[in-house]
Amino acid sequence: FPSHDKTELNFLTPGISWNPKGTKLAVAGKAPGQDAIYIVDVASGDYDRILLNLQTIGGVAWSPDGRRIVFDADTGGKHSDIYVYDTFKKTTSKLTNDIFTDQQPVWSPDGSYVYFISDRKAMLKPQDIPLDFDLAKHDVDSRDIYRVSLVSREVERITSDPDVGKYSVAIAPNGTTMLYVADYNGISNLWKYDLVTKSNQPLTNSLQEVSQISLSADGTKLLFASQNRVS
Repeated sequence: FPSHDKTELNFLTPGISWNPKGTKLAVAGKAPGQDAIYIVDVASGDYDRILLNLQTIGGVAWSPDGRRIVFDADTGGKHSDIYVYDTFKKTTSKLTNDIFTDQQPVWSPDGSYVYFISDRKAMLKPQDIPLDFDLAKHDVDSRDIYRVSLVSREVERITSDPDVGKYSVAIAPNGTTMLYVADYNGISNLWKYDLVTKSNQPLTNSLQEVSQISLSADGTKLLFASQNRVS
């Protein structure tokens, strides 16, 4: 952003995403009284600010066709939902809409699904929520990975170990391999999950926490953050 612009970025959330051509960035940032999505032209530095009347916007991810941006956001409550913004029609729609916290969305390579992390456990549909459900007694720290269909809006549970923290997801170009960060051994490391066979295996065994993974378009390179402690 230009030096005179007072816009603040949400550095603590994975709120930056390239479009497929590598010419624009979608960035979640602050705006007066709310968060906004900024579409930045990489060559010129010019940008458009998209205001959606949402108090907090977290992770953003550009769709494989370059038309849509998926993100998690809330309107000031205690939970977040998954939204999709159509950059052609300038419209916003919700992929999830309930009392649970849904966050860190990423696209499947064909753009038909959005994967995300949630505390919803086995409650995939509104009718799955018991009539006497008490959110105050719900384990809001539980974490599993889910995906929602862009067509049917049906939610599918991918992992089923909610007591294990999960923090970042990437889907390989083949559409059958999911990479994610989880703390199965008490320290966040990189794991690989086969979406066909449902098998799981560790890829790293680091004593320092791994976080914020990002997979290249061809699936050959993975970027991640980790602490480097010098004694």
